[in-house]
Amino acid sequence: MQWMALDVLKEQYAHINPAPAFASNVLREAIISGILHPGTIVRQDTIAARLGLSKIPVREALRILETEGLVRFEMNRGVLVTDLSVDEMAELFMLRRLIECRALELSIPHLTEDDLARAQHLLDEEASCHDLVRISEINRAFHDCLICCGPTRKARSVVSTLLAQCERYVRLHMSGEEDRARSHQEHKAILDAARTREPDRVIDLMNDHFDQVIRALGERIA
Repeated sequence: MQWMALDVLKEQYAHINPAPAFASNVLREAIISGILHPGTIVRQDTIAARLGLSKIPVREALRILETEGLVRFEMNRGVLVTDLSVDEMAELFMLRRLIECRALELSIPHLTEDDLARAQHLLDEEASCHDLVRISEINRAFHDCLICCGPTRKARSVVSTLLAQCERYVRLHMSGEEDRARSHQEHKAILDAARTREPDRVIDLMNDHFDQVIRALGERIA
């Protein structure tokens, strides 16, 4: 079953080049979606053969995933899928709280009607979506949309990296129907506040949103 699921991902990402990017996308999704479980030893020769690649791009892909916290290289054991960690999750959201909220402060006063309309369109889709992969994409796009204006280019790049590193935790959080519904309502409240161009209110709501996600995930991971 594991290999069949990996073959599906191979076809899904077949259009991506170069080879390390292709391999990293396949393996990232395999880890985030639970096809490759925490503690799984990722055998580079096996993965390379399954993906139709040499070992070199697979190793490069695994180094990319190492920087995202999804795998670790261990002497005498090879490459292992990392465990979900309450401490790591809390640290990631601490960093998001510091950087994303500062970016919101700079961006919110400059949001255009087009920006707000794009955010609303994302929430409209989120309300009726049941595909966890797409829900995660919407979540990332919504958070990015609110920090897209003003002098936030560097902060936006850092937040994008943090969102990628949070992906496995966000996907777990969104897998619960109640948590998904609550998150959607929190997103709606954040967007309503953004329409007033009042950064302090948006930041308060975003911090409440982070607190709720951290509490819910802490209960599920522990």
